[in-house]
Amino acid sequence: MRAFLVIGVYFDSLDLQTNYIVIDLCVTKQGSTTLFLNYKLYLSIMFQSHMLRLLIAVIFCCSIVNTTSAQSKITEPEWNKLTKALSEEHWKEAEPIAANYLARFKGQEDTLNAAAIIRYMYLRCVAARLANKEYTPTASLAKVKKLYGKDVISPVLKFKQDGIFNFIKIGEDKQSLFLCGANDAATQIHTFETYNVSEDTTLTNRLPNLEGHYVRLLGTIKEIKNGGVAMPHLEILLINTLISVEEE
Repeated sequence: MRAFLVIGVYFDSLDLQTNYIVIDLCVTKQGSTTLFLNYKLYLSIMFQSHMLRLLIAVIFCCSIVNTTSAQSKITEPEWNKLTKALSEEHWKEAEPIAANYLARFKGQEDTLNAAAIIRYMYLRCVAARLANKEYTPTASLAKVKKLYGKDVISPVLKFKQDGIFNFIKIGEDKQSLFLCGANDAATQIHTFETYNVSEDTTLTNRLPNLEGHYVRLLGTIKEIKNGGVAMPHLEILLINTLISVEEE
């Protein structure tokens, strides 16, 4: 894969009503003159540690476009092999591929965004195989226990408050974002994912209007447990959530 370059990080706005900083991140492929990605990053400033969260956001922006070191871990054909297996829902095939790729990130490389993306893919493979009843609940938890305290990055999904499967929305507690991960046919539930954003206020009036936008979430896994009997799935609690909104 070719490396990515940040060609612009711009301050967009400070919304005093919602307490969010909006940062534009423009990204291109190395050697290209065309825009490859354009992100808006919404950063909450509703906490006391404003500067710390701003620093985290800058790190997040920079790591999204990690350079040659991360990219060289996995070749483009290897990425294609994994994404093809996932898109075709060949979970048994995709799981060991994701585990193999993830094992290539050693030491500090484990914190790179490429690793976080693959970690999410691995997690969904295990959850899908639990839903298929290929794994017992106990076996599934044993396979994901090593992910505690690690970052994951979700795929880009649509924000839809009345959506059910594979949409991102504000959770029932109004202090988190929620995703019900399912197969494409929506006949199996794989995950209930709760991304904690705020502990001291509700998101309803503070989160920018994301309805209809495509969103990617970064969060740190705090807890994973089993849910459901007839439809077994993984329930995942994540903290330190950052929201990246992809421009359409």
